[in-house]
Amino acid sequence: MKIYRKRIACVGIAAAIAVLLASCSSDGDSSTETQESLAPSASATVSASSSPTAEEAVPSPTAADIATAPATATAVAEPAAVPAGGTLRIAALSSPADTLNPAATTGPLEYSVLFHIHDSLVLQKGGEFVLQLAESIEPNADATEWTITLVEGARFHDGRPVTAADVAYSLGLLAASPNFGQSYAAVNLEGSTIVDDRTLIIPMRAPRGDLLEAVFGQLSLIVPDGFTDWGNNIGSGPYKLVSFEPGVGALLERNPDYWGDPPALDTLEFVGIADPATRLNALRSGDIDYAWNISAAGAASIEGDSSLETHRDSGGGSLIRGFVLNLNTPPFDNPDVVRAVKLAIDRWALIDVVLLGNGEIGNDMPSKGLPGYNDSIPQVERDVDTARELFTAAGVDSFTMRAADLVPGIVDSSELFAQQMAEAGVTVTVEEADAATYFNDFAAVFSTPAQGMYYINRSAGVHMGSFSGSQGTFNISGYATPEFDAGLADMQATVNVDERLQKTEELLAMIHYEDGLVVWAFEPQINASIPGIERVSLIQSSPYFASAYLN
Repeated sequence: MKIYRKRIACVGIAAAIAVLLASCSSDGDSSTETQESLAPSASATVSASSSPTAEEAVPSPTAADIATAPATATAVAEPAAVPAGGTLRIAALSSPADTLNPAATTGPLEYSVLFHIHDSLVLQKGGEFVLQLAESIEPNADATEWTITLVEGARFHDGRPVTAADVAYSLGLLAASPNFGQSYAAVNLEGSTIVDDRTLIIPMRAPRGDLLEAVFGQLSLIVPDGFTDWGNNIGSGPYKLVSFEPGVGALLERNPDYWGDPPALDTLEFVGIADPATRLNALRSGDIDYAWNISAAGAASIEGDSSLETHRDSGGGSLIRGFVLNLNTPPFDNPDVVRAVKLAIDRWALIDVVLLGNGEIGNDMPSKGLPGYNDSIPQVERDVDTARELFTAAGVDSFTMRAADLVPGIVDSSELFAQQMAEAGVTVTVEEADAATYFNDFAAVFSTPAQGMYYINRSAGVHMGSFSGSQGTFNISGYATPEFDAGLADMQATVNVDERLQKTEELLAMIHYEDGLVVWAFEPQINASIPGIERVSLIQSSPYFASAYLN
């Protein structure tokens, strides 16, 4: 069998808030989270590449490469055989409200389970997008119509072929969802045409030159046409669902008839553990084999332990560490107060104390290290005196910060934030919330004046489409000016990649100066495991074991 593979650079969530919670990049320090070959894939707008080894880093194509590359695929050699068999036990954050309905999912464990049961049109892996069920996703000249062509031979677990009707139904579920409806607002699914079993033509309500990465690349899990029996999911993915219990976990078994590269592991056992320290302790005691998202302190505590390994992911898939100030609630409806907060925090102290130095400084905008990032904006420097003057002039002497350890250190960073605000004359009360249920109450998340938060570090265009502007599904800062909305719509409609990236940088300048997003660091995500788990990758921070094996 020959494998055909192509790559798409990130050019632009938790695609629900947890996918925001919730790559193939590696820091090279004992990491096994490396690039893996997916199913046969292609696109008319991407450059071809040969498949890397598990240890090789694959350079992302430039914007010019993407815009001008020919639509040809390169055949690569059959990968060497890997050891088959074995069970892998994975612990991740979960909640009693977990569901396997893709349109309603909000948690890391749920997403990881779903990515193994269901294939997607396209997967975001670190700083790039890789086609999976789609052979190609192509726009017309002005991006008012897109054509999806499916790969041949893909079948669901019950033997049914994956068809264009299944794609239309699945995208319709997401479009009707409160979690993803805004992301699909420009997609006119009602006007779509099923040309044949493998071809779907979708018109746009407004031009979307970034449809592949900003919409399909965030979530495009495919289920059978008409399927609604969530918890007994039938997908086309490399693993089949055996059992699922919300808040407890899930058991998956290898799909022996998988249409793509066959998975090596026999079973995947997902275990719900909300607390990062408890996940690490379970790994230490041998109760699990892989712990999602441990703290920097936890990672430091197992350095030198030959029975455990840490895996760090930077760039796309790393974590944006920050605080979110709600511009629609006092006192942050006053721009001077927002500026005062940004001047009062000591970013380097937060990195040194909370992350133990394991991070890069943030500058109040997303996407550092990814296409579209605006590195021409001067770094915000701490200025406590000016912050105190601004707080005093606005009459602000106190506010409350809500925090939960959605990832390790959010509570600690909020408490250090409170100490730093005190130096500027403001008393901050930190209210600690339950991480397992934090996103069960969306009304509270969207109405909280200030909260500790993190995001997956996505390309700027993708991030802004979901988390900023009046159409942003998870715009919890409330930033949505007419000028930003108009600029975002113009950027999204731009087909030429270079032009789109330039417009993206201009929009990031608006985010930096006007938004209530306070980004103090970019932190490599840290996962831990027993030794010998090879070829693990991350899909928007969720561990993906389709090509993994036990060495």
